[in-house]
Amino acid sequence: PMATEPGARYSYCSQNAHLLSAIVEETTGLSALAFAEEHLVEPLGINNTVWPTDPQGVNRGWGDMKMAPRDMAKLGYLFLNEGSWENQQVVSAEWVEAATNPEQSTTYGYQWWLNPRSGFYWASGVGGQNIFVVPDKEMIVVTTGATGGGGTGGWGETLMTSRILPLAESTVPLPANPDGVAALESAIQAAASSTAQPEPVPPLPEVAREVDGRLIELEPNPLGLASGSLAFPQETEAVLTLSYADGGGLEWVIGLDNIERFFPLQHGILAAAKGEWESDNVFVIHVDEIGNRAKQLVTVTFEGNQVTIHSRTDPAGEATLVGHLKN
Repeated sequence: PMATEPGARYSYCSQNAHLLSAIVEETTGLSALAFAEEHLVEPLGINNTVWPTDPQGVNRGWGDMKMAPRDMAKLGYLFLNEGSWENQQVVSAEWVEAATNPEQSTTYGYQWWLNPRSGFYWASGVGGQNIFVVPDKEMIVVTTGATGGGGTGGWGETLMTSRILPLAESTVPLPANPDGVAALESAIQAAASSTAQPEPVPPLPEVAREVDGRLIELEPNPLGLASGSLAFPQETEAVLTLSYADGGGLEWVIGLDNIERFFPLQHGILAAAKGEWESDNVFVIHVDEIGNRAKQLVTVTFEGNQVTIHSRTDPAGEATLVGHLKN
């Protein structure tokens, strides 16, 4: 049931945005992603866009689209220029005005957050992925990072009002600052350099040899996973494989020497994983979804022929799978 009459009270609602995605698909005969690729992504020269779907195949209208920061900036630049891109009107100027007009709301337009007092509007993704548009200063600012929730009052809005906008002091290029550039490049290189060193791998417990590569038949579960296995192909690595009942699956490569191994997840998102034996029958896996803000702690417990796989994901939730070893 509706809490109030439509249009009577504002409340942010992801489900409404998801319905918009379904409406686009129903109206055009194309998924929202296919429609966007034809009319938005291709004209702007955006590459490698990922937009997951719900179980019915409808693109997640509320968000979760993944793209590079430079491509995020292109969307901001398109709106900064009233929907025009390289002399082509990709989005109507009337829509840009309507979607970002602060007179319609104090905080939210049509899928854009508004800050009329500070003179900017922005697209806010989960965890602090933002595209800020500042028309008066002809600025586009893109931020990424796992920094908590989005929307008005988030860290990005605070960053813009307290730091970035006050520093935008000139409409012409500032004098060259080679020392500042060198310091920035040095900081970037230091942040990108790995300081972790491989550690000796303790001897595997007896249960590791017993379960190595054996099929684990999973009981029915909401995730639709049917089977799996845990293998130890070499001293410094393990491989966890999970297969779906309708085909396809996951394969995680896990470092045992305290060094993460990199591998692709669904939709090509990169992840890194390392693991260790917490006890003689409990194997723990730490997974960092680099293309997302999610981190997983997966515990695989062996008790006789029963296998329990428990996953705790920050911030999404928990899941437990129960299976049995097959000969």
